Amino acid sequence: MKVIVASKDPIIIEGVQRAFRDFFPNTNLEIEGVTDLVKPSKIPLKDQKIYEVARNKISKIDQELGKKKKDYIVSVSNGVISQYGNFFNCYVILVKEKNGKLNWGLSTSFEIPIKYVGKINDAKDDLEKKGGIKGLSKGNVDTSKIIADATIMALARSKWV
Repeated sequence: MKVIVASKDPIIIEGVQRAFRDFFPNTNLEIEGVTDLVKPSKIPLKDQKIYEVARNKISKIDQELGKKKKDYIVSVSNGVISQYGNFFNCYVILVKEKNGKLNWGLSTSFEIPIKYVGKINDAKDDLEKKGGIKGLSKGNVDTSKIIADATIMALARSKWV
């Protein structure tokens, strides 16, 4: 099974690989990270924008690869969503199957302190100094696991419809 990941980031590739390995056990997997052709200069701060980025990544990769063999294309988009006046950092996953079907997954997320909303791109340095989500969660959560879980949610949806 050939899986194209719209990223060369090793953490994203590891998360997608974990998901496909768990979801399709005993399957010969070939995971290939390709250059992300849609990289926003800043983390999207609007719900819709995160989804648009994910969809645009899939479209660009599809155009770029043309007829090249691929069973799945996976796009990972990170951004900030708003829920009931609170803001959360999350990942949106879009998985495109070779038959064209699109399946979305949404990650677990953590609330962003209000003082950082609007300047989240600047706050990334502060978060990294604290060890990222892994540091904040005292080692209980890591980015590749968050991405893996969200990818599994997208794959699970594909089995439902």
